[in-house]
Amino acid sequence: MEINYRRFYHRVKRRYPAIERQINEQGQISSLDEIPALYERFKRVTSANDDDIRKNTDNVRHIFVAVITRMEDPLFFTDNAPVRRGLRMELAKLLGCDHTIISHSLRSVKNYMDVYPEFCAKVDYFYGKMTEQ
Repeated sequence: MEINYRRFYHRVKRRYPAIERQINEQGQISSLDEIPALYERFKRVTSANDDDIRKNTDNVRHIFVAVITRMEDPLFFTDNAPVRRGLRMELAKLLGCDHTIISHSLRSVKNYMDVYPEFCAKVDYFYGKMTEQ
């Protein structure tokens, strides 16, 4: 007999809400409407301008995508789950690029987080700066 994980998840959620909160950690972004304000804050924290982010100078766009994705879903980089519906399109609209570029950035960021410790340290640093304010 195969386990129905959706059914299992809903039973755990209903009977043990404390366990569900540990398993399904919520992000700090409650609405996608917060992303433009976070973009402006990211530009202030990194001292980057729009062109640097759009051209991905020094991986700034990848770092921005990683920070926002981590703020939205803290477990994204440990899971194989897709990003929240609409996040990709919101980032594409904000950065003035196609949504496929954001998809590629997400794949690259997942790879970089596994392979390059200095990239992971930059993401952690800017994530800390973004969340402390």
